[in-house]
Amino acid sequence: MKAYTIPETADVLRCCRASVYNLIGRGHLAVFHVGRSARISGDVLADFMRNGNGRKVQKPSPQPRKESSEVKPVSVETPRVTLQTFDTNLADLRKRVLGKPSHKNQYSYR
Repeated sequence: MKAYTIPETADVLRCCRASVYNLIGRGHLAVFHVGRSARISGDVLADFMRNGNGRKVQKPSPQPRKESSEVKPVSVETPRVTLQTFDTNLADLRKRVLGKPSHKNQYSYR
């Protein structure tokens, strides 16, 4: 049994790689992975070519996630940013970038 890569499958079907990915996504072709590389078995490809794209491949259902018996509430404190804090941080940033002190009503950087 031969395993085909996505580009090889596209060559056999005489279509582009995107079409092969679409067939996989719609469930018409089953794939298995060797590392990060997707492969399509020769039997699956032959069956697809015989039967056309009318029959979908049954995908295994995903395993349900186990829920923890203990759920601990988490309190999240968000820091309060006031306008004064923002202005102070902006003034510090201007001083570091421009090398000169910032004034409150200064809109020009020249």
